[in-house]
Amino acid sequence: MIILAAGAVDSAVILQNSGIDAGNKLFFDPFVSVGGVLKDIHYNTEVQMNALAVGKEYILAPHFSSFINNYLHETDSDIEGKDILSIMVKVPDDMVGTVDKDGNVFKFNTIDDIRRLAQGCAAAGGILEKAGVDPTTMTSTVFRGAHPGGTAAIGDVVNNNLKTEIDGLYVGDASVIPISPGKPPILLILALALRLANHLKEEVIN
Repeated sequence: MIILAAGAVDSAVILQNSGIDAGNKLFFDPFVSVGGVLKDIHYNTEVQMNALAVGKEYILAPHFSSFINNYLHETDSDIEGKDILSIMVKVPDDMVGTVDKDGNVFKFNTIDDIRRLAQGCAAAGGILEKAGVDPTTMTSTVFRGAHPGGTAAIGDVVNNNLKTEIDGLYVGDASVIPISPGKPPILLILALALRLANHLKEEVIN
C-alpha cells in the first residue's frame, strides 16, 4: 500500500509516470496583500490572520506583509514595519492549470480570477481607510499564489476513498481537492487524511 502526500505538483508527476491521467485542474488560490500607513499600529508584532471576513467570492484576513513596507519605503524612508496595516485578499481561481510528467507547471489566470481579486482589494481598501490608514499611501503586493491542489481530484483521478485505479495506491494531499477553496486548506487536508486513515483501518480489519 502506498499513500502519496507529496503535494499537488509532485503527486501529479508520480501519478503520470505511473500511467495515470493526472495533473489537470491545477489551482493556486491567488492572493495579494493591500495595505498602507497607520503610524505606530504595530500590527507587525500581532498574531497574523487572526480574523476572517468572507465575501461572496473572496476572503479577507489581517496579514502583515513586509512587501508593503518595502514598496512604501522607496518613497518615504521614515516608514517602518510598525506603521503598516495590511489585509490579505484571497480568491478561488478557475483551475486553469496543468502539471506535466516532468514537473513543468503551466498556470493561467482568467478574467474572472482578476475580477474577484479586484473586488476583494476594493473591499480591503475600504476597511483599511475606515481603520485610519492614510489612503494616499495605500498599495498592494504583486499577484501571488499559494496552496496548489486539484491535480488528482476526487471523481477524476481518485474515488471517494482517495484510491487510484492502481490497487493499493492512494493520494492524501491537496491534489485530491476537486474545487479551488480560496481559503487555507489545512483543516480540509487533515480531515481527508483522517478519513483515509479510518478507511484503510477498516479495510485491513475486514
